[in-house]
Amino acid sequence: MAVFHFPGCQQEGEDDFVLLTHVDGDLSVFNRALPLPEVIHFYLFFLLALLKFSISSLDTFEIIVPNNPVVGVAGKSLILPCRISPTLSAVDMEITWSRNSELIYGYSSGAEKFDDQYWKGRVGLFTDELQNGNVSLRLQDVRVSDLGSYTCNSRFSSFHNILELRFGEEPRLFLDSPPGNEIKLKCESQGWFPKPVLRWGTLMGQDLTTRADTTENEDKVSLVGVSSTLWVTERDRHGVICVIQHSETKSSIQCGCISLTVVMLYVVSHVTLDPDTAHPHLVVSADGRRVRDQHKDQNVPDTPLRFDTWCFVLGRESFTSGQHYWEVDVKDKTDWYLGVISESAQRKTRVSLKPWSGYWIVRLNSDELTALTDPETPLRLRAIPQKVGVYLDCDEGRLSFYNVEDRWHIYTFNGGVTGKLYPLFEPGMEGEELKILQPGDKTNHSDQHKEVV
Repeated sequence: MAVFHFPGCQQEGEDDFVLLTHVDGDLSVFNRALPLPEVIHFYLFFLLALLKFSISSLDTFEIIVPNNPVVGVAGKSLILPCRISPTLSAVDMEITWSRNSELIYGYSSGAEKFDDQYWKGRVGLFTDELQNGNVSLRLQDVRVSDLGSYTCNSRFSSFHNILELRFGEEPRLFLDSPPGNEIKLKCESQGWFPKPVLRWGTLMGQDLTTRADTTENEDKVSLVGVSSTLWVTERDRHGVICVIQHSETKSSIQCGCISLTVVMLYVVSHVTLDPDTAHPHLVVSADGRRVRDQHKDQNVPDTPLRFDTWCFVLGRESFTSGQHYWEVDVKDKTDWYLGVISESAQRKTRVSLKPWSGYWIVRLNSDELTALTDPETPLRLRAIPQKVGVYLDCDEGRLSFYNVEDRWHIYTFNGGVTGKLYPLFEPGMEGEELKILQPGDKTNHSDQHKEVV
């Protein structure tokens, strides 16, 4: 509670005029003997004092944006981070975003403003986050013409920072090798501006860039694509990496981290299905190479090894060390699960299929391919895989998936894939067979890799 005392305004024999206010802003007036103009004068004086205090307190807030440039991918969406610190609701504030000093978006008490139709429908705030002081800008369908410096500002603060927009697509790597002791790796990435820098190296720190053949191309909208090939041998088997960086910022496309880890496919493992682990709906062929979903329970014993909720079946073979590779025919299938499971993972009930529960899985559902990470990772496809190669490096704790047809890398679980591991399969609901391809199959592309019997 605050008390303001104004002497000298009262008539003879009267008390001073007093204003009493509580912290919630309610005013109580004592001694109403003063003329109305004087009362109004004191009210205005008091309100101006409060307003001055409020504006002064807002000066302690600032707009916070990251120090590093934001990297954008052409045709995709991105977020330009910006928040008010300390946290203050921005619902009733006036927020503006500008590019190269030109206003592109304005927000004021729930109303949006666009000075240029070029930005309308492509930029906006996260209205649900305004109450938390989050005034980040969402930019959709990123274009080369969006390149520039972006400023986030509030009329209550002069603090702002510059956000640089750059372009670049996650590098993708696939095998492109004929039979032999050497393997040809190809690393590609599109949609870069400015021209990127591509480097090859090993996980041990050796630079392999001078051994590579790298070419560049520019599309009709001035975005640069880069393609590089590298021949590797067994001496490089501990792992090769392909990194693509912005030539100016030296930052990679994904949080400054290596975007893709390359693994060598040298060992083709003999994998067969274990019917004792199969969900009752699944029928496993006598040779242990095919499985399909019958959509009804089979007359099979319930054992601790058998799945009773997820329609999975495991391989007979387990792996604890070394490198192992197998291929699966999923031709014309619209849904499936492939991966590995830890021996200690729960098989009963509807367990969460995440790495922390001992499951490392990639799933196809209709046309959507997803890595079951936490949270899940949607995967981009050049084509729906018809044959999937699975590479397990127990020594490095990595699990990678490839499209066998075009040697295209699908996804890699990096690190933590450890323990006694079993191959995992789920044939999907459409009734078509899922088939494990073995060395010697005419449809198997593994003859390009060295076999170990």
